[in-house]
Amino acid sequence: MTTVIPPPEAGAGVGFEAVMPPEHKRVGEARRAALSWLEHWHVPAETDAVALIVSELVTNAVQHGEGPVRLRILYRRGSLWIGVTDESTVPARLREAGDEDLGGRGLYLVDALADRWGTAAQGRTVWATLPLRAGGLRC
Repeated sequence: MTTVIPPPEAGAGVGFEAVMPPEHKRVGEARRAALSWLEHWHVPAETDAVALIVSELVTNAVQHGEGPVRLRILYRRGSLWIGVTDESTVPARLREAGDEDLGGRGLYLVDALADRWGTAAQGRTVWATLPLRAGGLRC
């Protein structure tokens, strides 16, 4: 499931990519893989925030996307970039969730925790960035 990928610029950082079928059981696997790689790289991150963002983005891809789900995390220059790609061309968006709705709040959580977030690749990738500092994330 996991492949170590080269960083976007030589010597600029480290990263990994995991491709999985769009199944709900894969959300926990993606979260555990992300946290395992951060530990392996000795990244000073607030793991609860990273785990929540990975969970929300992968869950959205499983529930609303199409085709395989690709999780990619890059760590470079004091910043963590988390991206999730599927084959849907419908971009993720914040939506209003009613008091009785069981879902619809995930991107609000991502928005609250991430420095920035957005979509790319014609809506197929949803990404979030987290600035890091010694001792953890700046939240």
